[in-house]
Amino acid sequence: MTRIYAIDAPAIHHWLWHSTVTDSNGNELPLEEKVTQWWRDFSEKLKPTHVSACFDGRNNWRYEV
Repeated sequence: MTRIYAIDAPAIHHWLWHSTVTDSNGNELPLEEKVTQWWRDFSEKLKPTHVSACFDGRNNWRYEV
């Protein structure tokens, strides 16, 4: 079965930037490790066959806000 997902990349980045994800010692993980952990969990749980990461251009509502 085909499973196609479109990811709102700026939203995921913003969410992970402000999230508190810690390692086993209680230290907050850097953004790169948060993204890697999120991607691993996403892939294992949803098992996508195709993924598209969508980004915004400059002329949009997020850029203006």
